[in-house]
Amino acid sequence: MEADDDALFGHLANSGFWLESIDGYQLDNQPFLNIVWRPGQGNWLGFSLLDGPGFQRAVDDALRAGFTPLQVDSMLVGGQPRFNVIFRQNLPGAWQARHNLTQAQHDELFAQMNAQGFRPISVSVVSVGGQRLYTELYRTVDTGGFELRSAVEASQYQALYETNAAAGRFPSYGNAYLHNGQSFFSVVFTQRPAGARKDRHGLTSAQYQTEYTSALAAGLPTRGVSSFDGATGDPRFIAFWRQ
Repeated sequence: MEADDDALFGHLANSGFWLESIDGYQLDNQPFLNIVWRPGQGNWLGFSLLDGPGFQRAVDDALRAGFTPLQVDSMLVGGQPRFNVIFRQNLPGAWQARHNLTQAQHDELFAQMNAQGFRPISVSVVSVGGQRLYTELYRTVDTGGFELRSAVEASQYQALYETNAAAGRFPSYGNAYLHNGQSFFSVVFTQRPAGARKDRHGLTSAQYQTEYTSALAAGLPTRGVSSFDGATGDPRFIAFWRQ
């Protein structure tokens, strides 16, 4: 949906739904949001298009109110990073979230979190001035075996997917972005949760709609969808559905 579609957002929020996933992207210099809604089961907060200080204030205010992050996301608006975030109450375990990290800072944080038993939940990437900037969330949750790859060329993704699938790992998070004019994915593969699923990438809008309809008929809820941030013309999507 268009990022300024407050009426739809407010209608769904007031109708007992909550956000399960959010992905922002800029297409033809206009901001858009891919949002997954689900019937709500508690208290939640959601914010979009925040600048860096606004993101930090949202996190600080949410913590004081008893909320913790469910997902963090970054996107470009006018060439500058903006941030989206979902909070919920009563999420189990410890967590750590950071935004606007350089690749070196990301690598250091990932090593630190992994050593302490944290697992990557969302690792969103934007490209500014030829540099990747990372916004990421880690939690102490049981994912089984996992692999995080934050700079997968789109042309290499299928081979990476097949390698992980052979090891029983499938996408739990996916983020699409452009870097130096090339298409990349940031993906977290995990062994859990398991169950019936469908994973697709490189979809046009029409193809995405077809896959969505098919998944809905098969009882597979949408768990995540992302579009290439900074693209022009027809958007392409990566998405997954899982019981």
